[in-house]
Amino acid sequence: MRWNPREPFGPVELAWHSKLDRIHMPPYDRHLRPHALLAAAYAQPVLSRLMPVNSHFNLWFSTSIRDSWKARVGYAIHPYDEGLYGVWDKGVPLVRTETPEEAVAVLVAALPEGLGPAS
Repeated sequence: MRWNPREPFGPVELAWHSKLDRIHMPPYDRHLRPHALLAAAYAQPVLSRLMPVNSHFNLWFSTSIRDSWKARVGYAIHPYDEGLYGVWDKGVPLVRTETPEEAVAVLVAALPEGLGPAS
């Protein structure tokens, strides 16, 4: 679902825009790689319908707006200091990629079929 300029943002869209807009404000303006990861994820229609959750630069997704930690879906992605992106499943490293787009592609490929929007 994409934003209609005549309607207010829904909770998921608001969360995405809030996170993506933080790159323009200190101290977030120093963290370009996590922002690139968010932008790559938002570009995927299936992910832009889910609630983005991040902590300590890790990014994962939820099908719940309120209890995001209880309805986690898919893998988590972490931008490593050495310029790589790690894809993790329940604390176990799966793969390292060179770009945020590659990490997001790994995550999207492993999502369950027919995943609906966060609610």
